Amino acid sequence: MVDENAEPGLIGHRRALAIGCVLAALVLVVLDAVIVNVALPAIAHSLRISPAESVWVVTAYQLALVMTLLPCAALGESFGYRRVYTASVGLFVFGSALCALAPSLWVLVVARFIQGLGGAAIMALGIALLRLIVSERQLGAAISWNTLAVALSSAAGPALGALVLSSANWRWLFAINLPLGALVLLGTRARLVRQSACRHVAAPRSSCGPCASASQKCAHALNPYVTVATTVARPLHSHSNEENYGYSTHHLGRHGFQS
Repeated sequence: MVDENAEPGLIGHRRALAIGCVLAALVLVVLDAVIVNVALPAIAHSLRISPAESVWVVTAYQLALVMTLLPCAALGESFGYRRVYTASVGLFVFGSALCALAPSLWVLVVARFIQGLGGAAIMALGIALLRLIVSERQLGAAISWNTLAVALSSAAGPALGALVLSSANWRWLFAINLPLGALVLLGTRARLVRQSACRHVAAPRSSCGPCASASQKCAHALNPYVTVATTVARPLHSHSNEENYGYSTHHLGRHGFQS
């Protein structure tokens, strides 16, 4: 739990750098959710797969995001926001590197899922870190910055993807995450949010007990979300296995979309 009586967040250039790190990571996560859509034909041609199979590149990322968004928030509450956030940025950068080097579809799908795992924690903990970085008076502005970053990234993603594809291979869509992600990772490792993100008081002990190990605390934090994640994953998996991006000709005709 966060100590509400603690002093306000960072000041001066440290605050600006910390906010920049949080928002930059969020922009990368949102861009990767939309920028790949325009590259699916190029990916399908390069890896010699069908258009329907290439949709797994998008689905794997979204699946990881949806399944682990709430569990990542619970992990941040249990182990500390900065610690989990730093690990998630590293995981996202690692997944981006795997995507850029993927030799086959299923390696790319696994890499995208790893990316999504890191992205889920970045999205879940971004607001929590901003809450600790800025003062209470600036909290509304920080939330608006977060919302603006998500909106602009979503809108600019397809255009940026087309711009990259017009002059480079689709793998560069993932490779460009590496230097930006590395800068964010260095920023978090430099403890730009150390004074605020680590400002915790002991949470009420649960059934795990005061001497619970890290694995026991992790399991206890994730237990409430296992059923939710499983429930969400099933329809997404079924949707991805449909022909023609989830809608067969028979399905469309039955619903009156055929002329």
